[in-house]
Amino acid sequence: MTRWSHIALVLLLAFPLLGVGSKKVCDGTWSPTFFGTTTVDHLLIGGSLGLGTYEFFTVNDTTPSVLGSALWKTAIGHGAVNSITNFDDGIQGQWISILDQSTADITFICGGTLSCGSENLITEIGDTTTWLFNGFTWDLKHVQDISIDNNPSSFLPLAGGTMTGDLIFNDDVNATFGTGSDATISYDDTNLLIDPQVVGSGYTDFTGAIFVAEDEDGSAYSRFGGAPIETNPSATIDMLVSRKVQTGDTGSRRAGLFVTDVATDDNSTTSQSFGVNAFVYTAEANDGDLTRTNNRVGSAAGVRAGLRHRGDGLISLGGAFAGRVEIQGGTEDGVITTAYAFLDEGCDGGNGALGGITNCSGLLVKNSSGGATTVGTQYGVQIEDLSHAVNSYGIRVGATNSGAIWLSGTGGTAVEGIQFGSPDTNLYRSAASTLKTDDNFIALSLSTGEFEVEDDGDTFWVGDGTGVPYGAMYQTGGSTFTTTLTDQSTWYELDAATTNMNADELNMVTFPDDHYMEVAKAGRYTILYTASIEINSVAGGAQHIELGIMINGTEVVPGPGVSHWSFAAISTESAYSGIALLDLNADDEISIGAVNDSSAGKILTVDHLNVITTMEGGT
Repeated sequence: MTRWSHIALVLLLAFPLLGVGSKKVCDGTWSPTFFGTTTVDHLLIGGSLGLGTYEFFTVNDTTPSVLGSALWKTAIGHGAVNSITNFDDGIQGQWISILDQSTADITFICGGTLSCGSENLITEIGDTTTWLFNGFTWDLKHVQDISIDNNPSSFLPLAGGTMTGDLIFNDDVNATFGTGSDATISYDDTNLLIDPQVVGSGYTDFTGAIFVAEDEDGSAYSRFGGAPIETNPSATIDMLVSRKVQTGDTGSRRAGLFVTDVATDDNSTTSQSFGVNAFVYTAEANDGDLTRTNNRVGSAAGVRAGLRHRGDGLISLGGAFAGRVEIQGGTEDGVITTAYAFLDEGCDGGNGALGGITNCSGLLVKNSSGGATTVGTQYGVQIEDLSHAVNSYGIRVGATNSGAIWLSGTGGTAVEGIQFGSPDTNLYRSAASTLKTDDNFIALSLSTGEFEVEDDGDTFWVGDGTGVPYGAMYQTGGSTFTTTLTDQSTWYELDAATTNMNADELNMVTFPDDHYMEVAKAGRYTILYTASIEINSVAGGAQHIELGIMINGTEVVPGPGVSHWSFAAISTESAYSGIALLDLNADDEISIGAVNDSSAGKILTVDHLNVITTMEGGT
């Protein structure tokens, strides 16, 4: 609907007509006194009708009045921060048209009294909006944006045409193709998604070449196909070419990623499955020499690689790479000077009189096949019994985070280790986490960095914070504290309610509070304490006071390390000491406690308190 059609509606509805059963016809000039006191339900205008000039909203008014007019303009100086939230003095059925004349953009707050969508409406100078009041809210009926070309000649017809500008789709919005909406293209904020199987089982067919531009950081990649099922090549020329330009000197780089899904139910236990099965064949009638050696792969190489076991079944032999180099043909007289493979299945040297494989190297080597002397020298890692080659050597090297050399035998015998000399010396794994030699081992000295054994037999710890777990806590110098033995025959921790203890010289022992130490390692600990104590009262007779070691706030039963004294007078100060060897758990707390076996309510004054603990052995 155009701007002027809305103004026509405004002309007809700006003045509510009351009553029914009559009409007025105006063929000339209309004035406000035209109706008189007559009530009509129709107004027919044969001539022109003018609604007067635009009225202006009050500058910066966020709820401007629309009383007395249907045509309004925003104030030229209306500030952008003064958003409009409502129109005051509206009557039900009233239409208004607002022309934005402000030098700053005007914001209409939508969602409250202004019904204009889920997001606020922003207009700029020259834009026009039309609103209808339903008695409760102002409903937005039309927006004329002067920045948009509304000339129908600029529209793209349904029959097709030429786009001269950008066509923009938001995230997760589909461009749909096909009569039956069969395929879509969309963008999910990260990837461009092409789905040719929205309806049916079609595929994406590229008639021309596919070029993928690689990002500078090498993050771009191409992915071809969906769920792989089988391979059925129909040509002998290049069927798939993937080019990877290497940049930088770190990280992983792949020219292609190929996947074979192995359905266990469809394969026998003797079947073989490969992610990539690649061979180089030389024609039997070809007697030419392939002697190129100036690159890493030589003149010819076949690659068969990749295993990712995702099921629950057993794979008796598997690995990341598997390869095999074979001498084939009618006479089997071809020669491969240096053959190489990963997860070596063996090199078949054939049975020819002149041919063979000079050197065969591999990782996870299987015994080779063919004639007994057709493989000259064979090297391997993770080795079976090698009996086919003339010379056989084996070693297994793990990943850098696992170790440079891994001897995987677990039988605990010397033949599974390293042999030296004729051999006459060995080094092997005799048990779990145990390295052994059956011969003499001599070292000038041995050092772990913190513990040293010298050639004269002396042993000692090196550096601060080394050695067995130990710790010491003591009463702050010059301070005293009291502990109330509220109940008779009940143990109470000393200094549990005050802060008079300090600790230092700690190693694998912490001082998390003000009255106890906590061990980090389980083991057997010697605990020694000394104390000087006074009592405030001997009412009721001599007071028998015991001191002892407490673990986790509980006295040690039956009481190793307990000392005692009977106070006959309050002027007496007694010295206590005790020692014990206790089996502690990790995070156990060590403190000193006291008990009064004679009466209740007595108060002890502690003048001195010292505690030392040292780990003596394991648990």
